[in-house]
Amino acid sequence: MDRPRRPPIALPAFDLAPAAGTWVNTERSPRAIDRLVLETRDGELRARAVGAGGGAWEGATPELYADGPGSSVAGGLIWRGEAGGVDVHLQVQLKLGVAVAGGFYRRAGRRVFVREFFYRQGPPAPAGGGGGVPAVAALAASGRVDPAPIAGRWRNAEPATAFLETIVIAPAAQGVRIDLRPAGRGSAAATTAAGETFPCVEEDGVASVCARARHRLGRRRCELQLRLNKGILAVTTFHRFPDRDPRHAYVTRELFHR
Repeated sequence: MDRPRRPPIALPAFDLAPAAGTWVNTERSPRAIDRLVLETRDGELRARAVGAGGGAWEGATPELYADGPGSSVAGGLIWRGEAGGVDVHLQVQLKLGVAVAGGFYRRAGRRVFVREFFYRQGPPAPAGGGGGVPAVAALAASGRVDPAPIAGRWRNAEPATAFLETIVIAPAAQGVRIDLRPAGRGSAAATTAAGETFPCVEEDGVASVCARARHRLGRRRCELQLRLNKGILAVTTFHRFPDRDPRHAYVTRELFHR
């Protein structure tokens, strides 16, 4: 993937239409965010959010990702911000008309991961007043999160994957050590990344574990969300190339079994 047979060609500008709009949480009692407002300004995507605890906030300009390699259609974003003393790191993937938002939240040494689903209600609308706080305090945990549930060797459920073939997760002093082996004959040896663990509660109320990691895979920089759900490791990867590379950043999601 990083060494194409011919020089990569420049892709058209991002199609922002699939992302722009007001996205409303599918739950009547959201755990973190009530709605996301994504709008285009001067060819860029800007984000605002309304916290389930009330009020609204804006963060940095989101990093935009296509829905696959070689695509120019918006398929995800990473957005960082701060709301009422809560540090917010939001990873959003757009799939089949739904926005799946994985939020990593921190406040005063406590942290939690929350995954929520949003449907698009319509064009961007005012997001309300300032000072909003995500309603995550009751879920947050302090101290070290037990990485044992996600530790082990994981293999991609898709034998013909073009991305990651196996993942090995082991406990480490500050979280977990993650060894990633890319797919393909002649691929390089596994790369290693340090991951931080977060406690999370699945949609059905089951307690689980999620890890976030950044690493380099060839020339690209990747940010991973590794989430355990009912014995399956769901890995969402945000791929970004060097600044002078003409290819768009993109997002993928893969499933792994022990």
